[in-house]
Amino acid sequence: MKLRSYTTKSVSRRQRERLQAWLHEWDVHRNIRARVREVNEAPESGARVMAHLDLPVSPLSAEPKPAVGQIRLISPGVSGAYDRQVLVAVLWETSENLFMCAPFGIFAEPAVPGELLVMPDVPSLRVLCVWNARELGTETVGRSWLIDTLSRGDIRDANLVFRHYAQGDVLPAAVQKRVGPPLIHPLDPRRDYLEEEAWRFLELAQKGSGENVFDLRDGNARGRDLRLAAESPPPAYGKQKPRKSRRREPRKRRD
Repeated sequence: MKLRSYTTKSVSRRQRERLQAWLHEWDVHRNIRARVREVNEAPESGARVMAHLDLPVSPLSAEPKPAVGQIRLISPGVSGAYDRQVLVAVLWETSENLFMCAPFGIFAEPAVPGELLVMPDVPSLRVLCVWNARELGTETVGRSWLIDTLSRGDIRDANLVFRHYAQGDVLPAAVQKRVGPPLIHPLDPRRDYLEEEAWRFLELAQKGSGENVFDLRDGNARGRDLRLAAESPPPAYGKQKPRKSRRREPRKRRD
């Protein structure tokens, strides 16, 4: 039986180290989650493991209106996520009542080229998951607390990363050093992570945006191709050699 072959691409030593660190975090995360589920589902155990969320005490009504560049903590009452904080960055305003927002990841290293390292010194704001950006309505974004703001440089770089996977634009060398390694193999465990995170944030977007919600995985965002960069590598990841076309000679007519 002939095994299927896969194309491999060379990556830098830093990217290999980054991938190794991320995979370690992913294993730890899965083990903890499995243990929590095991404890909570045990019929003989009366104890339950609950997450503790550090939330601001100020009322939501006192918070400033959403604006580009803001980093906001979505209220659990809106996100429905009581197991972890949902922090988003407002990348740009798509219309009068819609904002393109990207969530922050829970790991210390970017997993794929669609994730950008923005605030290395702040654990909860280290990695911005640009690949998972969604349109959120003003009502959804407004029911949140203003936590911090992105620098102009980070806003610019996040837009570059977005265009990189959406349109195949080449990233500047300085930005390439701040994103995750490419995802090529179909059995890479990062695909499970992408699937989980996509559904988590999609549910939030559906609550607040109605018909304006789109799923980045099906590329139906108003005609733009916004599939996950990790699932559909753009030309910037490495150009493939064009296949030689085989031209068939026209058949001669028989008299």
